[in-house]
Amino acid sequence: MGKYDSLKYWAKVRARVPHRCQRCGTVIGKGEYYYKEKLDFVSPPPGLVFGELCEKCGKDAASR
Repeated sequence: MGKYDSLKYWAKVRARVPHRCQRCGTVIGKGEYYYKEKLDFVSPPPGLVFGELCEKCGKDAASR
């Protein structure tokens, strides 16, 4: 567990560019909704990796 893991949360956003789901590998097209990992209260340090999940996989992750 990393230093910033407790501050991360999943937010539902609309894609401006195509992305790929990190869990199942499906392509998230431009204009589709997906779940993006965000950091609460602090500006992220350089190199911190955030996850991107399709709507199906993101619903499972956001409910945890």
